[in-house]
Amino acid sequence: MMLLHVPCQGKRGYRTKKAAQVEEDAPGFESWCIEDSIIKGWLIKIMETDLVELFLDLPTTKDVWESAVHMYYDASDESHIYQLRCRATCITQGSHDTTSYFAELKSVWLELNRHHPINMKCPDDVKI
Repeated sequence: MMLLHVPCQGKRGYRTKKAAQVEEDAPGFESWCIEDSIIKGWLIKIMETDLVELFLDLPTTKDVWESAVHMYYDASDESHIYQLRCRATCITQGSHDTTSYFAELKSVWLELNRHHPINMKCPDDVKI
């Protein structure tokens, strides 16, 4: 969610460290602190309540982001991809209406594509 919200607010640099921390005696320090605290608050608000304490005392938005990424992100995500593939093959329409069934399938396909995108290389790929 934060990957969508932060850039829309024009504050992506606080997460990526491109909005570098301003020195305490510099003119923009107070403004930087306020904005960084707002964005850090956004991150903290979307966390599960029992996780907040792990990140609350970190000094900047960038520190919170990097700590969360380090703690929870596994670039391979193989087990999650496996679960999604299993789920995609096990979903049945059952008593659901067509719209609900399709929406559930599509959400699994979209998540699979986010983790493991299929890149088309030529028109022959489309035929397959």
